[in-house]
Amino acid sequence: DIVYHVLVLLAMKEMDLDDLRTELAGRR
Repeated sequence: DIVYHVLVLLAMKEMDLDDLRTELAGRR
């Protein structure tokens, strides 16, 4: 969802890209 994507962008500022992608991969 677009709304979820926005939250991800905000999270990228606090989290590393690698960590963020790891979470997305785990949820998918």
